[in-house]
Amino acid sequence: MRIASLLGVLVWGTVLGLLGWFFYDMHERSEQERALREAIARLTEERPCARIIVDSVDDDPVTGQPTIRMRWLDTDANWKPRPGAEIRSLVLHGREAYVDAYQIIFKKDAIKEGDPLRGRTLTLFAKVYGSDQKPSDGIPLNVPSSIARTAAGPGDELVPQAYRSGKGPASDLERRLWRRFWDLCQDSKAADREGVRTVQGTAVHKPLEPDMEYRLSINNEGQIFFDGPMPKDPFVVN
Repeated sequence: MRIASLLGVLVWGTVLGLLGWFFYDMHERSEQERALREAIARLTEERPCARIIVDSVDDDPVTGQPTIRMRWLDTDANWKPRPGAEIRSLVLHGREAYVDAYQIIFKKDAIKEGDPLRGRTLTLFAKVYGSDQKPSDGIPLNVPSSIARTAAGPGDELVPQAYRSGKGPASDLERRLWRRFWDLCQDSKAADREGVRTVQGTAVHKPLEPDMEYRLSINNEGQIFFDGPMPKDPFVVN
């Protein structure tokens, strides 16, 4: 009788232990899956950056050269004008618009972990130009002189508000990185110390249609999306 009781206790103990391990393993797997989903979400999270309103695309009556007349607006996270932003009227030559950007891309681990300072790519839209223009003839956007090393466009400050990683003043890390942008391009050891994967220039381009709107957004890994055409938003047009 005692042996049977002991065996019963052992069997139930084993069963309960297996059940405990099973539910613990399920919890661990659930936590791992949740962490993986959050990491993927951080990698692919998009943030709005700018809107382009195309007023016309036609041939210049004098030169016959295709000409794009458009407006550029830096935006907040809701595609509304960011504080202090002004609509800029631009004229490009060609049927395609090119947007050049400077990017400091951090290592994936920092992005996956949601590092508050290195958790997303730092991107600065530098200039725009048409397909019939040289990049060197592009129209400067908000380019800090420390990066461009030439005359900067409107809003000449070290880290323009539109391109800071968070609200309020730029972080010490951002100021240090943008100040040393070109140095980091040449010094891989210094970039590695800052947690930088690569520093690069990126250009996106596409043909533009008249009386339409286009939008630029970026994910945390630094991929730039040039979306459109879409109907113009009266909020911006007016």
